[in-house]
Amino acid sequence: MEPAYELGAPFLPLEAYDASFTTPNEELGRGASGVVRRAIRKSDGVAVAVKTIDLRALRVMGGFSISRLRREVEVMLGLRHPNIVELYGAYGNSDGVRLVMELVEGRELFD
Repeated sequence: MEPAYELGAPFLPLEAYDASFTTPNEELGRGASGVVRRAIRKSDGVAVAVKTIDLRALRVMGGFSISRLRREVEVMLGLRHPNIVELYGAYGNSDGVRLVMELVEGRELFD
């Protein structure tokens, strides 16, 4: 098992998240793999969406692959298109992950 503080690239340690963003607060949505909350980027005050994923729960459910999650994050970090929500960064440890994304306000996805 990997150390509690290190997931490896492309993930940065949670301490780096804490230095750059506020604690996620207002819940924006909830899904099978996590909760999305609003936070603020400290450097410029921009609101962001932060998806928090509990890796412990995913491991218990079975079928979880950290290498697959790493690959998905690597791909998402490289995507730049006006119709795709931008992933700004990925932070975590062996217990959980925070994915910091562009906050898109307005309509629901399936409206």
